[in-house]
Amino acid sequence: MALTRGFSPSQFRDKILGSIGPIPVNATIPSTAAGANGKVTIAVSATLGLVVGDILFVIPQGAALVDGVDVEAVVLTSTSVSLVAHNGSGSIYNPGAANFVLVGFRFNQA
Repeated sequence: MALTRGFSPSQFRDKILGSIGPIPVNATIPSTAAGANGKVTIAVSATLGLVVGDILFVIPQGAALVDGVDVEAVVLTSTSVSLVAHNGSGSIYNPGAANFVLVGFRFNQA
């Protein structure tokens, strides 16, 4: 049996206004117990043009990259982003000051 897609790439061509990034950031996510979440708010440049509703992907670098830990980003304002670490690793997540790369997309709301 052949695999089939549930969507066609052409369905998204007019929906994405553009990409944002890559944006390198440094942040210190607080020590996070297993099964818990840790959060930090970081400042970003207003020249990036971030708006609430942008979709950001987080790529942890170095010590921040831990199996079982997922880090997500939420745009709070044009100059602030919240990084949230969801620790499913089974041990304490404490990367200290760490580097992350943010890459985002903005969808056409019309």
